[in-house]
Amino acid sequence: MKTSIRGKIMIFSSVLLLSIFVLQLLFGIFLSREFFVIERKNEMNNLFVALKNNYTDEAFELSEITEIAENIHNIKITVFDNKNIVYSTRRSSEGFEFFGQPFLADSNMIPPDNAPPPDFAQFSENPEVISLEFADRSLVLQGKINYNGSERYILLSSSVESIESSVMMFTKVNSLISLVILAAGIICAFFVAKSINKPIKNIESVSKKISELDFEQRADETVRTPELRSLARSINSMSDKLYKTIKELKFANEKLSADIDHQKRLEKMQRDFIGNVSHEMKTPLCLLQMYAENLKNNVDGIDKEYYCQTIVEETERLNEMVKNMLDISSIENELSHMEEEKLNFSVLCSNTVSKMDILFSKLCCEHKIEDGIFVCGDEKYLEQAIKNYLSNAAAHTDEGNKIKIQLYSEKGEAVFRVFNEGKHIDPMKMPHIWERFYKTDESRVRDEISHAGLGLYIVKTVIEKHGGICSAENMVGGVVFEFRLPLE
Repeated sequence: MKTSIRGKIMIFSSVLLLSIFVLQLLFGIFLSREFFVIERKNEMNNLFVALKNNYTDEAFELSEITEIAENIHNIKITVFDNKNIVYSTRRSSEGFEFFGQPFLADSNMIPPDNAPPPDFAQFSENPEVISLEFADRSLVLQGKINYNGSERYILLSSSVESIESSVMMFTKVNSLISLVILAAGIICAFFVAKSINKPIKNIESVSKKISELDFEQRADETVRTPELRSLARSINSMSDKLYKTIKELKFANEKLSADIDHQKRLEKMQRDFIGNVSHEMKTPLCLLQMYAENLKNNVDGIDKEYYCQTIVEETERLNEMVKNMLDISSIENELSHMEEEKLNFSVLCSNTVSKMDILFSKLCCEHKIEDGIFVCGDEKYLEQAIKNYLSNAAAHTDEGNKIKIQLYSEKGEAVFRVFNEGKHIDPMKMPHIWERFYKTDESRVRDEISHAGLGLYIVKTVIEKHGGICSAENMVGGVVFEFRLPLE
């Protein structure tokens, strides 16, 4: 059974007030005595400190220091020197008492025979309040101070019965006040809950209608409670704004969807373009660096003219790299067409392999290129596909291992194959190697700087645009990559 808002407020208020009443009652019965005793001990310690700091034998000045403690906190003060009672607030018609022992009422002298003198050895310069269990249970502090070269013994005492009387009075008054507050609180909570319940029900009903996209019903803005009146206005304002917003969203939804799709396509093209450019600049820069270093170091046995020519060609290629990568992005997204023409693929492969020979200087490279193979395609992109295969093989081949490069014709197709000796590719990863930015086991990559996960993706894109296919296969002792193009 569900409880109404008014019922919840009543229950919460009643439980809260009742809990406060019970806690106050428990405190008064079980904890207040200890609390008052601790407070009384603190007052006695404070009084001793005040006497110690401001002591004088003048009774008038001492009474000013002890007046509050005596009259309000019911603390009795007696000051002794070695023979006499110097000051006391305990004088009565029956004399003085010290731990139950009487002193003469009309003399400040300690009786020599009829009462034992105080045991001044128990007085300390750093006293603590102790509890004594006599007929009149008391809290006692026995302190000693130095005054003008002689000692003064200060006795402070307070009856526990007076504390217990205060506790009983406090408990009774506190209980009565708590009962009155409990009754008044429950009555007030009833009327407050009643005044809040109705407008909240109205706001709840309007909110349900709004959740059902029904904006006709309005919340009551004439309620007396300022907070609920403000809430009702906010609900109505929200209803109006939601109605207008939903209407505008319905009107603009189709256009927005189209814009989002277009923006995503543009962002994808931009990411692909930047990735391709970054990857494709690495190979020519690597060639330029190695050729230039060999020329600088005047390595014996190199063809300097060939090196210089290669550097010039690769520099020109870098100058056109941005345009070339823009073209491949356009081709990939079918925004333009490659410039296809009949070309001698055998010559293209031979020239490209010669340029890349420096990458295989620490490897055993074998190449067998069949002459007279012609295909129809774009020379720039096909050369890039060849370079990517060769770079990939060099990156995944350890120093001293073999790389075999082949070009031959088979069943009306030009077949370009590159075998690199080394570890196999995990069969589970093989279908993903053609995806952009995908990398297999990093331990297979000998030269991480030349491997960014785009080379094989670019090969696949170029070859497929030329009507060919790409493949990779684990062979005995290594991995072979190939692509096939239709013969001209």
